[in-house]
Amino acid sequence: MTQGAPIIIQQISENEKQQYVKDTYSVIIFSKNRPLQLFAFLESFTKLSNIQQECINVLYKADDDYLYPMEQVKLHFPKINFFAEYSFKSQVLDLMENAKKHVVFFTDDDMFKNPVDLEYPGRLLDAMGEVFCFSLRLGTGLNHCYSVNRPQNLPKDGLQRMLSGTKETLYLWDYKNKDWDWNYPLSVNGHIADCKGSRRLEVSKYIRRKYVPFWEQVSSHEDGFIY
Repeated sequence: MTQGAPIIIQQISENEKQQYVKDTYSVIIFSKNRPLQLFAFLESFTKLSNIQQECINVLYKADDDYLYPMEQVKLHFPKINFFAEYSFKSQVLDLMENAKKHVVFFTDDDMFKNPVDLEYPGRLLDAMGEVFCFSLRLGTGLNHCYSVNRPQNLPKDGLQRMLSGTKETLYLWDYKNKDWDWNYPLSVNGHIADCKGSRRLEVSKYIRRKYVPFWEQVSSHEDGFIY
């Protein structure tokens, strides 16, 4: 593993961090018939990160048995944007088109257990034009892909870079031809897409071509998204 030069990010105040996240983040969450899991995720996300409810969009399906519980979730998070699914592909692309410059995807069975400062990955994407996305999920200890129950190798061409003034280390790699999780940018498990400027069209085309057909198929499954 190669050690690269430190990355310098200027420190800003907590109020400035809050404003930065509000101005630059759009969150898209997929949910189907799991209001309890969705509630738990939204509770963990809004309490353990500096995201504002107004930045969150939930695209959901709710069969008759789940309509009332879903309405209770909506009441508990009155500032979150909830959209009942009627055309998965067109709604996802509409959300992408109207999103801010940092777009992050989740599903209703995700969960935060430790505090996360979203300002850091956002400003790292601002500063590093060659980076396609930032993962809140992957780490150098992830050597097993649980969705297929198989071992996976850490990318051998990875580059480690320290965040100047902190003890944090970033790991950068080229995702092409890598094992399982390391070959899946923009998964629906906390991957932040860089959509600033001309990159928005590139990301939208990538999602439309490679992911929307798969997401659409998975979302129609009886249990929705499962990871």
